[in-house]
Amino acid sequence: MEDVLILAQSGREARWIAEILGEDGMNTRTCPEPGQLVRNLEQGAGCVVAAQEALIGDTRNALCQWLASQPVWSDMPFVLLPCEDGAERGLTDRLVQELGHACVTPWPLQAAALRRATRSALHARRRQYDVRDQLDRLSAARR
Repeated sequence: MEDVLILAQSGREARWIAEILGEDGMNTRTCPEPGQLVRNLEQGAGCVVAAQEALIGDTRNALCQWLASQPVWSDMPFVLLPCEDGAERGLTDRLVQELGHACVTPWPLQAAALRRATRSALHARRRQYDVRDQLDRLSAARR
């Protein structure tokens, strides 16, 4: 699935992210609350673009539970948008560790950097499925 899920604290920020990625031909779905993000993840997605400040409390807990329930081969890529002032560096480090496959865009955020990071995340997700499919074919051939 190639959709990019967007989680941001404000609708304005989410629309800005969707507009930038849409200009690059990416399909986006905005998730205004954690429950919707997890439901959309369960339906399938290519990656998640999330504002770091939106990944606190219940949202982070729900994501960590969902990630723990995924198959070993599945590693959902996250693109994290840092806080403006960089004061939350400790949170950034914890999120990268908890989410597993996450990259942090530089601040100040630029459209080109967001596009590159998201394209890279989508590519990584496609490779996961390609590798899994190849392993399934090899396993079937051995049987």
